[in-house]
Amino acid sequence: MIRTVLALLVGTCAFAQGARLDPDKPEQAFQASRKLVASTRAGEASWYFWQGRAYSRVPGEKDRHLFSLLGMSVRTTRDVEDPKKGKGFQLLSREVMLFLDPATGAVLRHWDNPFSGQRVEVLPVANDPVNPPPSWEREPGNMGLIGTFHGGMYLHQVCVPLFYPDPLGGAYQQYVGGQYQALEVFNFAVPEEDLLDANRSGARNVTLSWMRVSKWMPWMAMGDRPGQLMFNAIGRRVERFEDLPTLLKQEIETNHPLFKVPPPLDDARPSETSWTTFKRHKEKATPAH
Repeated sequence: MIRTVLALLVGTCAFAQGARLDPDKPEQAFQASRKLVASTRAGEASWYFWQGRAYSRVPGEKDRHLFSLLGMSVRTTRDVEDPKKGKGFQLLSREVMLFLDPATGAVLRHWDNPFSGQRVEVLPVANDPVNPPPSWEREPGNMGLIGTFHGGMYLHQVCVPLFYPDPLGGAYQQYVGGQYQALEVFNFAVPEEDLLDANRSGARNVTLSWMRVSKWMPWMAMGDRPGQLMFNAIGRRVERFEDLPTLLKQEIETNHPLFKVPPPLDDARPSETSWTTFKRHKEKATPAH
C-alpha cells in the first residue's frame, strides 16, 4: 500500500507546474504515448466511446447500411519491466459495442438477415479482456510518438492487419483456408498542449476514428457467402463512465455491469475477440451429450 501511494506521488509530482514533455526525448515521448492510450498512472481508469455504421460489401451488389454502431472501451495500464527492453506498460481493457437498427437506433436483439432470409440472434461485442502485448521503451516499433505535430495538434495513426487461425475453425485450417483476416485502423487527434502537459496523467481531449474491414460477424450465420463488413466510426475520450451516451450506459448497467471498470492490474487472461465470445456462447447454449 505504501509503495503504491509513493508511486502515485512520484507520477504526479515528477514535473514542475507548467512542465512540458519533450517529444524528442524517447523516455518522455513514450510517456506521452501512454497518456494517449490511457494514463501514466497504473490502475487509473479511462473511457473511449465511438458511434458509426457497419456496411456490407458483396461483389456485384451495392453496399448496404446493415447496422448502426455504439461502443466503448474502458481501460487502464500497468507498469512492466524487462532486463533487455527496459520499462514499459501494458494496456488492460474491456470493450462493448452495440448493433443498432439503422432506421430507429434501437438496440438489435434479433436481426432478419436479408442475404439468407434467416432470423438470427444478435450478439453485441462484449470482449473481456482486450489486453494487447506490452509496449517497451527500448523496443523498435513501440508506442512512441510516431505521429505528426501540426497546427497545435498531434495526429496519430495505428494500422493493425490481422491474420490468424479462425477460433471457430478446425485443426487443419492452414490446409483448407478459413483464416480470420481483418484490417483495423485507428486515428487519434489530440491538442499538443494536452498531450505534452507533464503534470496531466492522461490526454483528455482526444478524438478517435476507427475503421475495420473484416469477415461477417459469426452470429450473422453467413457461412461461406462472399462478402465482408466495413465498419466506420468516430468518437472521443471521456472522463467518467457517467459521461458516456445514455443508451450505452443503460445497456452496460443492465447487461454488462462488469464493463463499467477496467480489468484488475494482475489480469493474466488472454484477450477475447467476437469469435471466441461467440464460440463460448454457442457452447454454453448447446447441452452436453
